[in-house]
Amino acid sequence: VKDSAIIIITPQSGFDYFPKKLGNYWIYERFTIDSNNNELPASRQVDSLVVKYTPKILGFDAIGLQTYRAGVRVNDTSYYSQIGPILYQYRSPINFPLIQFPRRWMKIADFVGVGWSVFDTTLNNASASGLPFTISGTIQATASRIPNEQITVSGNQYTAQKVVISTVYNITLNQQLLPIPISFNTTSRESIWFVDKIGIV
Repeated sequence: VKDSAIIIITPQSGFDYFPKKLGNYWIYERFTIDSNNNELPASRQVDSLVVKYTPKILGFDAIGLQTYRAGVRVNDTSYYSQIGPILYQYRSPINFPLIQFPRRWMKIADFVGVGWSVFDTTLNNASASGLPFTISGTIQATASRIPNEQITVSGNQYTAQKVVISTVYNITLNQQLLPIPISFNTTSRESIWFVDKIGIV
């Protein structure tokens, strides 16, 4: 899937990589791409995010982004909070279907930092969502910032702050009927680009 963006935002002064004024919104075009990295026009979808709320969550002054898909509101609100150059997101730590982790504030961007820890946990025979085995091991997520990367969105070139979040899974599945536990080690990566006075692109 490939995203492009049409940005409609209130201009602000100074560096602002996550404009959060009530009413600001982003419109994204989403395409499926083929094996040659070409957009498939028939797959075009239009999503939008609107700054709709300013709640307080666990002591953080937050903003709530409401999601619309093809103009229809969906039951999906994202919460962020910015303290100085640091951006936090209220989210489940990882997308790991076997275990449900409660949402918490996580540091997803530091616009002056180089690298930081996002999430670190150790599992010790944790239940696996009703499945007949338990999970042990570690899950660690770290992030790094790559400054001033040149990107092109909808034919326009921007200078972005790129954040790469890497999550390392060292997991063992224990099942009583299996003589040998199943172990695996894998890494997932998520990239986010922030542009001054625009936000996430």
